[in-house]
Amino acid sequence: MKRLNIILVFSVLLFSCKSDNSTYYIDNNPYKKFDSYAEFKTTINELASINKTATRDSLINLFLDSLKSNQEIPFAKDTSVMFIYYGKAKNVIFTGDFNQWSVNDKKYEAKKIRSTNLWILEQNFPDDARFDYKISVNKSELIIDPLNNTVQKRESGPYSELKMPYWEAPKYNIEKTNIPKGILTDVKTILSNETNLDYKINYQVYLPHNYQTQTNLPVIYVTDGHEYSNPLLGNMITVLDNMIANNIIKPLIAVFIDPRNPENLEENRSVSEYDCNDRFVDFIVHELVPEIDKSYKTNPQADSRAILGVSYGGKISTYTGVKKPEIFGCIAAQSPVLDESLIREYGKNKKLPIKFYLSCGTFYDVKDNTQLLRDVLIYKGYPLEYIEVNESGSWGAWRNQIDIILKYFFRIE
Repeated sequence: MKRLNIILVFSVLLFSCKSDNSTYYIDNNPYKKFDSYAEFKTTINELASINKTATRDSLINLFLDSLKSNQEIPFAKDTSVMFIYYGKAKNVIFTGDFNQWSVNDKKYEAKKIRSTNLWILEQNFPDDARFDYKISVNKSELIIDPLNNTVQKRESGPYSELKMPYWEAPKYNIEKTNIPKGILTDVKTILSNETNLDYKINYQVYLPHNYQTQTNLPVIYVTDGHEYSNPLLGNMITVLDNMIANNIIKPLIAVFIDPRNPENLEENRSVSEYDCNDRFVDFIVHELVPEIDKSYKTNPQADSRAILGVSYGGKISTYTGVKKPEIFGCIAAQSPVLDESLIREYGKNKKLPIKFYLSCGTFYDVKDNTQLLRDVLIYKGYPLEYIEVNESGSWGAWRNQIDIILKYFFRIE
């Protein structure tokens, strides 16, 4: 990029962008869009070096507005990334999946550029990484990045999102209006008997398009179902509709199991239910599965029945596989919270008639024990689809794998 020259014409500063977004203009002087991280960094420094405060601040504001509208903040090229905050502050720290959400990590403390209100943080990440993050300003409450329009929803609310240049967006997560769609039933409630959970559990059932004309449908049971079915979190309904409509997977039924107390949705019972809880497994096997098989046109064979979960939901899915392989022949665990005793169950038992999907992130996720289970499964000869992503354990990572899971278990041959 040519050296940035600032020219005053009739005391009016012009900063515009051509319609193809390929060239920046300052006072009608064209500047090539950034081809490298070095060019971008040079431009930032040259803007900050302008002596006249009013001119400098006006150009910085216009420059940042242009970057924001083009979704170029944070600015990432190859493995380099620059986070930017603009505003009066004494201290700015970027925190997120990449540093285990520490607000005291000096490595992620931004530096103020000269006498401006520009704060920048430079880092290097894998070129296909994706992270959720927030900003701590003056060590106060975390905020989303005001310069970044890309937001990822979590259970606790919105987070800013960094997508490195070679991160690939999933194919089937965007809702399409021109395809036939399945239906999601109203919330249903089942009262577990006193020998199992002895309380009510909510669930919803996804039925594929033209369900009434079909028979012998495979079923996937989804723990933390209220989150997998949420369009802002798992977005699984959209993925199911798109993949079935495109003949990627067989039409199937999905049962979304809600771990929250039906009488108090603020009470989430997932940890107690999913922590290798035999009563929960017995509820699924002896109460919920029979109810679904009785009420819907299912294929009752184990190899047509899957169970899926993230975190502790991944743990109970893994536990269900080793305890009830005659019921569930397909096990999917995303970022599962495993302990070595559960992993040893797979190591000491003979090979069971199940196939596995297993995944984790490489940044502050449950990688060690997930890899240990992977190694045991490979040694024992299990059919296994194993994936590591340069992300952490969050819905931004998990939902982008749902199409892979469904295709692995239910693809049309």
